Amino acid sequence: MSFSRSFLSDFHPLFRLVEDPQSSYGSPSQRSSLQQRQAVVDVSDEEKEYVVRAELPGVQKKDVDVHIGNDGRSLTIEGHVHHTHKPTQDTSSTTQKAEANEQSKDSEQPAETYDYRSTFSRTVWFPHAVDGNNTRANLADGILTLNLPKRMESGRQKINLFYFSLPDVSSLSEGIKLHSAIWRNELQIDRELMGATASLTSKSVSKPPTCIVPSHQNANISDTSAVHAAFKKCGKGGRIIFSENTNYTLRELTIMSPCIDCTVQLEGTIQMADNITYWLKNTTNSPNVTDQTYPHLVYYPFQDTVAYLILKDWSHSTLISKTGKGLIDGLGQLWWDAAAGQQVLFPKTLRRPVLIALDGANNVTVDNIAMKNPAMWFNWVIDSKNVLYKNIRLSALSANKNPPANADGWDTYRTSHFELRDSHVVSGDDCFSFKGNSTYVNIENVYCQNSHGISVGSLAQYPGVLDIVEHVKVKNITFVGDGGSSNNGARIKVWSGPVGTAIVNDIHYEDLLIENVTNPLMVDSCYFSSAYCATGKPIASITNVTVTNVTGTSTGPVVSSIICPEGSICDIKLKDINITPRTGAAPIYRCFSVTSEELGVDCTYPTVVNGTFKWP
Repeated sequence: MSFSRSFLSDFHPLFRLVEDPQSSYGSPSQRSSLQQRQAVVDVSDEEKEYVVRAELPGVQKKDVDVHIGNDGRSLTIEGHVHHTHKPTQDTSSTTQKAEANEQSKDSEQPAETYDYRSTFSRTVWFPHAVDGNNTRANLADGILTLNLPKRMESGRQKINLFYFSLPDVSSLSEGIKLHSAIWRNELQIDRELMGATASLTSKSVSKPPTCIVPSHQNANISDTSAVHAAFKKCGKGGRIIFSENTNYTLRELTIMSPCIDCTVQLEGTIQMADNITYWLKNTTNSPNVTDQTYPHLVYYPFQDTVAYLILKDWSHSTLISKTGKGLIDGLGQLWWDAAAGQQVLFPKTLRRPVLIALDGANNVTVDNIAMKNPAMWFNWVIDSKNVLYKNIRLSALSANKNPPANADGWDTYRTSHFELRDSHVVSGDDCFSFKGNSTYVNIENVYCQNSHGISVGSLAQYPGVLDIVEHVKVKNITFVGDGGSSNNGARIKVWSGPVGTAIVNDIHYEDLLIENVTNPLMVDSCYFSSAYCATGKPIASITNVTVTNVTGTSTGPVVSSIICPEGSICDIKLKDINITPRTGAAPIYRCFSVTSEELGVDCTYPTVVNGTFKWP
């Protein structure tokens, strides 16, 4: 596909100046008459790149600037021309000059000197973002050609095309002097927000480095050092490749960093070591988990989370599998067996590492990756912003009676502007969990099987801490259960008791399909303490929460359970709920501290006996 646009009005004055500095543009009188040339910018949409060709007749390399902006979706071509016209020096003889002067001294007119300046700027928009770091540029025979590879993520980029020596600028205006001073040195790519720079050749952008990570192909030998070396060499603006049909075993703490404007291509399998004793080595031998230090793990105080694979401070980068074969395997079965019967939120229990910690990310995409059998959560996203996961496949399946406990798909914490879409999740816990201070989150087109649902929370766990979750949209989700008591759909869970506080605001679930799920719709403001919830002070404010267009089946008659603490703010609306109990019974909507009129359904209320709910 190719589309062309004529920028005649912007370029014609420039072309006239280039071809005839005595033309009427910028001049007090018409000195000559030239036929105007039509300037054309042509953009060709190829499979992997855009090819831009701009007619710049007579324009020199030093007079052209090209910028990429708007997250890689716009290209701006700028230029300037400066010509000074002086009268031609008279070379006639002395006698001829004298005769001419005598004849014309009464009509003598001063010679005119004209200073011509012109600038132009045009912007082209692309349907897909481009990668300025791999751009090739050439200006020849009056045609500027740019080859811009397509990409998913980018910041604002400035592409300065050529290396040149500036002429003497002593006679130029202050504005031109300043421009010249800026370009006096070798030109560079200046990537704002990333700080990455790369020198350019005279006619093309330098190729970023590529590192292919070697593997011992031996589960008893760690490949961590090779991974660290690859990120050190190619993590700034380069490409790091984990090869297809190759196994990489990480037997040591692995921190993938730096990764600034880099692409990590995973086509093989990354596998965590199956050595619980090694991972949980404790240098303090303290019985209190919060006092422990783990030399082989990174410890996060929130819910005593630990990690052994950390994507640290990634910026404007991508983790992708182009073949779809890229896999990260946590070998979770041995952890599930070791932790059987334990509750992860209680102290003095087995600390199980999350599979991946995305820590401090900014503008990061994870695409077409498979993950399986984590020791605990699949993805722990902390202190991050502008993160996109898409086309992800998660699977946590036990080979015995010990379930894949706490195998959340995603847990976001202190994270904003997060998006998950087009993904398939089979987990043993929350399909997705918005933990404290998760804001501006969009979840769309996700399949969740055997999960605890897509949950806001848990929140307000820690005394004196305010947790906020707001501006969340969950749309087009399928929840499939196995009929077990742990299956949930849309869910909000807040701790009660002498704990923290929570604000839940602007949360919207829409277009949900429920199949054989035990608790399709659930607001649990009594998480871990129903007795306190029935008699205690409100600790949560829940406002502007809607659940709309829900269809499907529940395992039992209870299709929703909306439990709000007495006296709390609980602004929740249910609309177009069409869930049919598989038992054939009439659907029941359990409510506490919220009315049928407020909720939009016919509520069934409990009695409270000694701080315990008794349901009819």
